[in-house]
Amino acid sequence: MDQFEELDRQIEEHFGRLNVTRHDDNHHSESDHEDENEDVDHDATIALRMSEFVETQNEHNSAVDLETDESLDTLCVASDGSFMNRCACTKNCFGIFSDNEIKEHIFNMREMTKVEKELYIMGTLQTGCFGQTTKRNTKRKRVHYTYNFKGESICRDAFLAIYDVSDKVLSSIVTHVNTNGVCPREHGNKRKKPAHALKFEEIENAVKFIKNYAEEFGIPQPEAPRGSDGIPPVYLPASDTKKAIHQRYVKSCEESSIRAMKISSFEDVWLKCIPHIRISTPRDDVCQKCECLRKKIMDARTEEEKLTSVRAFQDHIEAARKERQHYRECIQEAAEEMGQWQGG
Repeated sequence: MDQFEELDRQIEEHFGRLNVTRHDDNHHSESDHEDENEDVDHDATIALRMSEFVETQNEHNSAVDLETDESLDTLCVASDGSFMNRCACTKNCFGIFSDNEIKEHIFNMREMTKVEKELYIMGTLQTGCFGQTTKRNTKRKRVHYTYNFKGESICRDAFLAIYDVSDKVLSSIVTHVNTNGVCPREHGNKRKKPAHALKFEEIENAVKFIKNYAEEFGIPQPEAPRGSDGIPPVYLPASDTKKAIHQRYVKSCEESSIRAMKISSFEDVWLKCIPHIRISTPRDDVCQKCECLRKKIMDARTEEEKLTSVRAFQDHIEAARKERQHYRECIQEAAEEMGQWQGG
């Protein structure tokens, strides 16, 4: 019993206390059944994540912004503070208003959101509309609008400057009002699935590859950390990189004649769908031999098997202790040598 107590003390010192529940042979079938249910729940959780990822990336790709508003970045103001922009018409529309009124209105327009700004311009255009029908009660082919500011009629160039909007965006707004009336604009590709969007089968193929790779090279943990989604983490060796794993994934897809996703999408799928599989850092890299020996001790049935596994584990811990001590001595010698070199 002294050997087991010493082993428990060493395990607790190096790995922390382990809460191991021992089961009788009569309960093996029940525990196996519970493990199968947990695996099913984990697979269902991963499948739900993949479905959510497909919906999210489709919405993100389809929600394309409207054309950029090439509005005025800076105000053209002369040295005396007057507004330098002048329209090409004979009315001299900028001269009707004071420079402070024009600049204040431009700043107010820039404080609005894109939707608020476009709706405000639509309402201003609607008030100056001549009507949808002609005097002969026929539908007007081209709807003419007047441009107003503070109740005064102004030209189009002055309207563009005062309302801080580009000519291209204003033309698009006018076309939208003629077709749909005064309502927020939407891009034509919205709610449409992009041609380059990832399919569920492609995401599932990448997830299966990562899971198979983790089963072959990863070290699974017995329990999930507190506060997580309940899936025990799997640590891959610290020497692995996502780029190297992606290269293996691409090679596997080429052999199977399957479309392979780029590395950015591959990493995104990994992070969103199977975050419990991670590459361990050098600090938390787990010794695979320790895990194997610990598992042998837990699975041992006879006293002889248990003692053999305990001796192997003790030898391994002692070898690791000697290696750690040698490493510290080398560091100390290097530090002393560097200190002598700097001092000399």
